[in-house]
Amino acid sequence: MPGLLGRLRVLLQQGDTNDAAVAARSAVAMIARAQGNASAALADFNRSAELLPALLPAQVGRIGMLLELGRLDEAEEAIAAVRKVYPNDPRTLYLDAVAKGRRGLDAEAVQSLQAASGLFAELPRELVEGHPQRSCSPAWSSTA
Repeated sequence: MPGLLGRLRVLLQQGDTNDAAVAARSAVAMIARAQGNASAALADFNRSAELLPALLPAQVGRIGMLLELGRLDEAEEAIAAVRKVYPNDPRTLYLDAVAKGRRGLDAEAVQSLQAASGLFAELPRELVEGHPQRSCSPAWSSTA
């Protein structure tokens, strides 16, 4: 794999499992996802989540990839596990709404989306601007 992403992957494969390396692996997963390489992104998110379960962005990224890949059962299991530790994470609630919507559980999806919306409304504007999830918050919906 050419370029910076390939070099980062080589470094990460050398076995460095400290928190910074795990966070870097999660960043590599985000790059792979942006480049459309879903399988590589999921593999990197999985490894990050395995090595450092408390790294919430890795968990959220993993759930997002599972949803993108249509692996709804796995996504729902991951959502439930993350919500046990982080019950009020707005990103996980948003992904929960997506999963429920895909199951056709519209009323439950709306509940999760409303819960996420309330939490997003409490976030500082700097953390919300530029993210598509802001649309679920009435406080930010007019800033698109």
